[in-house]
Amino acid sequence: MHLVPILTTMGCSEPDVGSGTSHVVNGTPTSEYPAVVSVQFPQNRFTGTVIAPRVVLTVAHGIDRTVGTDAVTQGVVRFGPDFAAPEHEIATVDARMHRYYDIDTDRFYDIGMVLLAEDAPVEPNPMYTGDFESVVQIGDLLEFVGYGRSSQANDDYGTKRVGRANLERIEYRALMFGDQESLGRNGDSGSPVLVYVDGIAHVAAVNE
Repeated sequence: MHLVPILTTMGCSEPDVGSGTSHVVNGTPTSEYPAVVSVQFPQNRFTGTVIAPRVVLTVAHGIDRTVGTDAVTQGVVRFGPDFAAPEHEIATVDARMHRYYDIDTDRFYDIGMVLLAEDAPVEPNPMYTGDFESVVQIGDLLEFVGYGRSSQANDDYGTKRVGRANLERIEYRALMFGDQESLGRNGDSGSPVLVYVDGIAHVAAVNE
């Protein structure tokens, strides 16, 4: 069983969300989802989503060794379907973690944000903060998008992939998915789970 957070209310400096575990495995390479980006700092690389012109939503455990240090200005966000050949890249200038984040005690607050040095060249994917059960039903296929490895056996981080998995249960702060082959591997931390409202993709959850 995979657990993934539901985004609730959120502000740029004090995000109030939860976190969980799930990633994209055996997904299909894609050149779509331009707001889904690869994030790299000196000690880590992971996935994120542009949710405002200069803000990338991601996981706290990707930036916890960076926040409060000079390394916040040493990161880079890469745009496009291939991490190794980005269509555009922007430096980072700051990073923030959820105020309740503690990797040793609570998975549900593994949420972070990265601030960009300039506006992203893509349209942001807004966050969905409404009633989740009004836009999806149990059994619906939801989309996961990330740059992680295609399988446990492959060391092929860096290709953007989309996968889908059936929603099995909705819990407080979390979506529950079964153990399916479309769910994840290393490098997908921070990848979004997307829902569609009036045809527009919204970020409903962030993979741990």
